[in-house]
Amino acid sequence: MQVAVKNAGVGFEQVSIERLFQALYTTKPDGLGMGRSIGRSIILPHGGCLGAPPNAGYRATFQLILAASKGHRL
Repeated sequence: MQVAVKNAGVGFEQVSIERLFQALYTTKPDGLGMGRSIGRSIILPHGGCLGAPPNAGYRATFQLILAASKGHRL
């Protein structure tokens, strides 16, 4: 299963993509920088992937990919 969410905000610089999922890194003046790192720490051990493919210009896209378990149907 794959889900991609694109917002209409200002996006983020290409340089910051490497840091986006590190704990305590935030792009907001009053952010804690924990949400993306916690999400990734839950998804990765289950065989999933959480990423942020680059966009041209502004906006940000976050992509979640989860593998289906044997015996489970959506």
